[in-house]
Formats: sequence, C-alpha cells, structure tokens
Amino acid sequence: MHVDARHAILEFSKFTSLEHEVKPQTCNKSFAVSSDSEKYFTVDGKVPDDKMFDELSDIFKTKEGYVRLHTSFPQYAPLFQSQSTAHLPRQHSHKQGLLDVLQCESTKAAVAATLAEWSAEEFEAVAFQRHLCAAALRSFEVMDKTPHGIYQMNINPVSITKIADAPKRVLSGADLMGDIVYALEGIRVLDLTCVLAGPVCGRTLAGK
Repeated sequence: MHVDARHAILEFSKFTSLEHEVKPQTCNKSFAVSSDSEKYFTVDGKVPDDKMFDELSDIFKTKEGYVRLHTSFPQYAPLFQSQSTAHLPRQHSHKQGLLDVLQCESTKAAVAATLAEWSAEEFEAVAFQRHLCAAALRSFEVMDKTPHGIYQMNINPVSITKIADAPKRVLSGADLMGDIVYALEGIRVLDLTCVLAGPVCGRTLAGK
C-alpha cells in the first residue's frame, strides 16, 4: 500500500509544475507504524476499550491450504443479493453469514475445527457465492496464474490524468528555498476507500 502511494506521489510530480524532481524517501519505522496504525488508535488520548477486530477475523488452516476470514464488517450487503443468491437467507453481518456456512458455534476453536474439514478454495467459492468476505491464501506463483492475477499484472497500480496546466511551484530542498515543503502541498485528495489499505495510502499522500 505504501509503495502504491509513493508511486502516486512521484507520478503526480511529473504532471505538476514542480521546478525539480521529487526523490522518493523511505522511513521504515514510519511505514511500519502506519501499517499497524489501528493498534495505536486513540480517542481523547485513550485506547478504546472495544476491540478493533473481531476475534474470528484471522487466518485459519484448512485441510488444503489456509483461508482468511474477515468478520469485522457489521453490514452484510443485502444490496448484493442477486437471482442466484435470492434463495439464501439475508444476514446482518459477514460474521453471521460465514457462521451459517460453517454451521458451528461463534468461537475461534469451533471455527478452526470446522474449517479443518474444508479446503481453502472450496470455502472461498461458497463464501464468494454468498457475497461474504473470505479468501484463500495463495503463493505469488499461483496467484499470478489466476484471472485476477493476470489482470493485475497488466495494469498500473496508479494512474493520473492531467486535466489542465498550473503555475510553476518550487519545492523546498536542502539547497533550495521554494514556496512549498511537500510535493502534494495544497492538493486536495478525495478518498473514498474503506477498511485499512485505502485510508493508509490516503494518509501517506497527505504526509507528502
């Protein structure tokens, strides 16, 4: 996610009127903290009492591979109901939908024991049919051969379209005093993402 955000910053600098090249800078400590930022989230200086993630949002071993469940979304998309899934009961959460598939108790031990009887890809297929959030873990080699992987390999993670010219701006540097400190200073970004990766990329853009 950070690589894509930094890529966007560098690409953006090519299309803007900056006087000199923007060089990428990496702060591993900053990136590491940002990647786990939900663990450092505070309200009025205090860590919230409630857990940020449901205990079933985890990686589970199956009889063939591993599967990642996401049960923290409160809403289960009845809007996604289609003719092929109209016969299925509508649930109020991804968690309940996954439990209905597993037919087990809502405990980590019960879910782990039940998933041990499934294969990762079989469970992913059933979850996908019901518009639930679960994914089989795949190696890079396997993923690159899937339709999704092939599609991803043929597109850029970031695309920017220049729509107009702008006045020249000078980026301050070690030996240059300009009118801006950050490459994206004064630029407004509309972030319509959710979950974690999107907002972290948005915040990375905001910091540059």
